[in-house]
Amino acid sequence: MAFIRRGRIYWQKTPNEVNEEVREALKTRLKKWPVTANTD
Repeated sequence: MAFIRRGRIYWQKTPNEVNEEVREALKTRLKKWPVTANTD
């Protein structure tokens, strides 16, 4: 779960549009910086 601070531009979009943009940004981020933390 993540809290997304919605700025002025994001209030002009539906919550689903914002969620989709965030999901795409996270996918891109994970490709560049994979999660490698050892949680054991």
